[in-house]
Amino acid sequence: MLVGLLFLATVFLAYTNGANDNFKGVATLVCSGVLKFKSALVLTTIMTLAGGLLSVYFADTLVNTFSGKGLMPEDFTISVEFLLAISLGAGVTVLIATLLGLPISTTHSLTGALVGAGFVAAGSQMNFSVLGSAFMLPLLISPIIAVLLSVSIYLVYKTVKNVFFTESSYGAFATETNSSECAIPVDNAQMGNTRMDNARMDNALLSDSGHPNKGMNTHETSDGDAGGGGSHAGFSLTNSVHILSAAVVCFARGLHDTPKIIALIVIIEWLNIEAGIYVIAISMAVGGVLSIKKVATTLGQKVTTLEPNQGVIANLVTGFLVLFASKLGVPVSTTHVSVGAMAGIGLLVGTANTRVLRTIGLSWCLTLPISAALAAIIYLVIG
Repeated sequence: MLVGLLFLATVFLAYTNGANDNFKGVATLVCSGVLKFKSALVLTTIMTLAGGLLSVYFADTLVNTFSGKGLMPEDFTISVEFLLAISLGAGVTVLIATLLGLPISTTHSLTGALVGAGFVAAGSQMNFSVLGSAFMLPLLISPIIAVLLSVSIYLVYKTVKNVFFTESSYGAFATETNSSECAIPVDNAQMGNTRMDNARMDNALLSDSGHPNKGMNTHETSDGDAGGGGSHAGFSLTNSVHILSAAVVCFARGLHDTPKIIALIVIIEWLNIEAGIYVIAISMAVGGVLSIKKVATTLGQKVTTLEPNQGVIANLVTGFLVLFASKLGVPVSTTHVSVGAMAGIGLLVGTANTRVLRTIGLSWCLTLPISAALAAIIYLVIG
């Protein structure tokens, strides 16, 4: 009975993970007008699923990390009640954030649930040094690294562009004159408004025809067309690299997140790890297709305004850090890294919505204690 509940709870966690996380790799594509929402959704679904399925070849270290081995005595890490409390605690936390449209970290939620259930189950037997070095340190420093990398690379890019390229010779990369902007208005009064009309984003996200920003506030380009109707609708090197960078982020996220979730059900005897990974990867993809809209509104409309080249840099930084962490088996948050990379550039160029960033930051701070409390309560009830 409990084993079946554990399986269902883990599938539920994977579904909420997809609903909260899948859009993060393609947010810059939609808000800059490179792809319409449905095309971006197809891209992120395919690449996240591919990364999840291929994670079977890289899963060992992350599976061991999120099974709780080394953090507490092994008797607890193979307890169905303990793992069920973690699955439900983390899953409910991510679900709440998704319903509120807040992009949070499933990794952070899992860590909090592991701590909450572990403290109730093992008490003083928990290895707090492992908690700090293997979990908390990577989660804390990864967004800082993302900010620093994205800002540094963007400054280098701007310097190289200004020195070696003129506006007339830059072609596809001359985004200052030909690019569309994200849906967020740039003026300070509107940038500070966190209660922007979600209907505008819904129109952009769900429209089958026209530019994805149709019906939303756009700016006039030098050609006199509404933003997004210029060069980026057609093929360009910038757009191709932008799409490729988004695909890398989506693939990296699937590769990195699937083993963390599969760690919760490796004890199920009738489910081998390959089959479990397929189930988790598919559940993540389905969650992203069916329940993505509210988080997509936040990421695509409210966080910052990015030019396409800025989006490329943010995506490449995110993809690199997540793939590198997956190779090392280090649990970093795709959410923290992607939002950090976007926010870093947005803050540098003055287009970041600081009020929304503060709200997201607060949700990150609350993720761990909420998931810890939920998992602790659940373990007390069923343990």
